[in-house]
Amino acid sequence: MNLPVILDVSLGLIFIYLILSLLASEIQELLATVFQWRAEHLRKSIELFIAGSSQNSEEANVLQLANQVYSNPLIKSLNQQAKGFLANIPRKATWSVANAYRSLKQTSEANTRTETVFGDSRRSGPSYIPASVFATTLMETLQLPTIAQKLTETRLDTFKNQRLSEIENVVLKLQEQLGDNEAFTDFFNFAYQAFAEIQADFEQVIWNFQKGKLDIDGGIQNMTASFDRYIESFKLNMPNDESTNKALQQLEFYKNSSFADTQQTISLAGLKPNVREIAQAVQRGSDIYQELTTSLLDKDSEMHQNLEN
Repeated sequence: MNLPVILDVSLGLIFIYLILSLLASEIQELLATVFQWRAEHLRKSIELFIAGSSQNSEEANVLQLANQVYSNPLIKSLNQQAKGFLANIPRKATWSVANAYRSLKQTSEANTRTETVFGDSRRSGPSYIPASVFATTLMETLQLPTIAQKLTETRLDTFKNQRLSEIENVVLKLQEQLGDNEAFTDFFNFAYQAFAEIQADFEQVIWNFQKGKLDIDGGIQNMTASFDRYIESFKLNMPNDESTNKALQQLEFYKNSSFADTQQTISLAGLKPNVREIAQAVQRGSDIYQELTTSLLDKDSEMHQNLEN
């Protein structure tokens, strides 16, 4: 056998193997598309991620959360399909084959799932979800931004109550020291009126923050300004007495220790929950979970139901 014949046979075998490999790849791609293996595997992976283990991946709450993730518009937009009667004929044929395959698979595995693999009677799903889209969708489904906001509201309200309690205790202690001296009656009337004003200012900060009209930095700055006004008014109206001077020093100490710097105040009071605390907020039995659930006055709210589930 001469060299040209060997070369012809070699090239022929190479082209045959190349064509067969391309054909096998196309057949595999066709089967994966018809039976939606990639989309189904992605859905199973998401269920395992949510459950944390394969033993819990078939629990009802895990399937429900996965269905909510797949119901998000961001995920739905990834699963586009053709429009029109003629364009939908191949897709409907694909659905029929895939549904028959899944029915046989569930029967053989004695699967207890009552809904379709993609949830809510959907017969198809995306085979790829970008990481950023999935992260955003999961955060929206778990309402993590809302949880962080509610935790901040709760802690800001506690911070407000603590600061008002400090101010009130200073005035009450001063009144006990001075007794029922009528010379100080007008001053204490002013002190309690001024306290009612700073209390109203602090409550307004909480309300504005809850309504989204004020961020946490602005809230602390408004509280600081209100506290400064209270101290200035206290200084202008207080009688010249050793007890009142000590009370003023006490108020200034509380103000400087609690409102020295906006970011320092937020950090020391833990007003902004960190990632670990937000994660613990959805773990039933954790301290953060208890802190959050006790602060939810509306027990029928969607966020409270999601935490319970």
